[in-house]
Amino acid sequence: MQKENLSTLINEIKDNIASNMKEYNIPGMSVALVSKDGIVWTEGFGFIDRNKTREVDSDTLFWIGSLAKAYTATAFLLAVQDGLVNIDDPLVKYYPEFNWNTRFGDKEREKITLRHLLTHRSGLQHFTQTKEPEEEGLFSFEKYISKINESWQKYPVGERHSYSYSNAGYDLVPFVLQRITGMKFSDYVKKKIYEPLGMSRSIIGTANVLGNANWAKGHENESEFDSAKFISPFIGAAGHYSSVNDMSKFVKMHLNNGIVNGKVFLKQELLEEVYTIPFAEEYELSTIGMGLGVVKNKYDGRLMLSFFGDGDGCFCGHRFIPELGIGLLLECNQIVDTMPVIAEIAEKIMSGLVKERLGEVPEDVTINDKIQLPPQTKLDTENLERLQGTYISRMMMDINIELKDQNLMFNYRGKEISLESHSECIFSSKVLPIIKFFKDDDGRPIKLKTIDSTGKIEILDYDSGPLDEKGPNKEEWKKFSNLYRLDFSSFCFYSYTIIKNGYLHLLTTMGSKDFRLNEFRDNVFFTADGQDVVFEEDRMSMSSSIWVKDDVDVEKIIRLTEESPSDTRTNKQSLRELEEILRWIGKESEADRICELIVD
Repeated sequence: MQKENLSTLINEIKDNIASNMKEYNIPGMSVALVSKDGIVWTEGFGFIDRNKTREVDSDTLFWIGSLAKAYTATAFLLAVQDGLVNIDDPLVKYYPEFNWNTRFGDKEREKITLRHLLTHRSGLQHFTQTKEPEEEGLFSFEKYISKINESWQKYPVGERHSYSYSNAGYDLVPFVLQRITGMKFSDYVKKKIYEPLGMSRSIIGTANVLGNANWAKGHENESEFDSAKFISPFIGAAGHYSSVNDMSKFVKMHLNNGIVNGKVFLKQELLEEVYTIPFAEEYELSTIGMGLGVVKNKYDGRLMLSFFGDGDGCFCGHRFIPELGIGLLLECNQIVDTMPVIAEIAEKIMSGLVKERLGEVPEDVTINDKIQLPPQTKLDTENLERLQGTYISRMMMDINIELKDQNLMFNYRGKEISLESHSECIFSSKVLPIIKFFKDDDGRPIKLKTIDSTGKIEILDYDSGPLDEKGPNKEEWKKFSNLYRLDFSSFCFYSYTIIKNGYLHLLTTMGSKDFRLNEFRDNVFFTADGQDVVFEEDRMSMSSSIWVKDDVDVEKIIRLTEESPSDTRTNKQSLRELEEILRWIGKESEADRICELIVD
């Protein structure tokens, strides 16, 4: 693949990047197109910060977020290749003191294997606690790992429907590797991956990048992310910095079947572990696998590896198709609203590269002609009514199902969609060809599985519905009805607890969720999707974060914007979050005053 054959595509990409950077307030970006022979074209755009200190180039380091998982998984597989560990070894073999709080039985901890950690099926929460609200900075890696022992198990280990994305699980992998190899994880990755591949600028750990002159500072809207204040402990899940030049060498290794400089870097059978859909279900064609997204529905079913990483004010992505020997890398230092931007540019680039290789862009594969469902049937009103309610997604969009004119309906991306029944539990629709409800022994819904036409499976957990019996409405719950604030990097999230239908509910601007809280024991509750919510005297702990009680005074916020403009609560994003929660709980006049501050 030659650069001159891609001149039209490259010019279109340049124009696309320039317009998107202007529209979405992106200070800097970098891009690389990769073949089996290496970089075909690479370029930087914009600047590393708002002060235009330095132009972005192909060697500029960005926080790569969850793209780091591919390197963590590779580091682990290299230890497997060296005979130091097996993929299906139990975690407790190397970390016998591991423990957690659990609702599912004391034996669960012994079931976790390293494969479970690498494929997000360990039952661990996504995050665990990383800081104390009254302290500056984040925990060290060692303290962060110790906090996992204080976390609550989210789902049963390794069950077919136990998938739940977990950074905490991925960060246990380098902890285990350090015990196995006797080396710091960063040193091990440097020795086994960075140096053999020639990734000379890549770095693990925020503390190690702070003095680098060619490092892109992350941004959240106009605010520069304060990396020095938030030294990330996520060395396995996210804490890597790299450039498109460096990461192109990792992609090139995959495009050459694990061969580097004529020698085997990673054996084919271990590459297959990465390229395989873990714990695959019928009709499944795409999922998050071992460090990479595994996609088998694009371009006539060719295997594509695709993933993105975000955090610390940056958003990055990579895609590559080993069979065709093509790949791409994109990085930018703006995190707000940039996911669709990166996805759109990546789609345009990959389609252009596929066309250059094949002469055309093949149709994507769907499962529509492979599906076998029972014939459609009519269900009585009682069966349909029972399935109504809100179902909480573990990754994407929540679904609210309602009964209208004897049809179950749900809203999908702004359109109202009707469900066709094939049995009491199996339905179909125009946008989701398979929708399956799971019920408990009493016929109450407990979760929902959807499969779209591309073969992507989503599991959603039942939260609440109109036919639920009224809750106990305990008197002692009233003391939990407060506004809580979470200081999150340069801005704040807000949550509010109220009682509805006799149950405690948590309204949170983090994802704009309304969770019903199910009491497990005094002061300890769980959301439908397994997040623990623990109330203490002046705070609320929610799986990974500690929220402080905050009796918001609008007059105080107004004074802060004038007297302490650097206060986290006065950030425009913080004000938007506050406006959202105030409107949610019916304090419209106060929300209007906050809105005026945002406009000003």
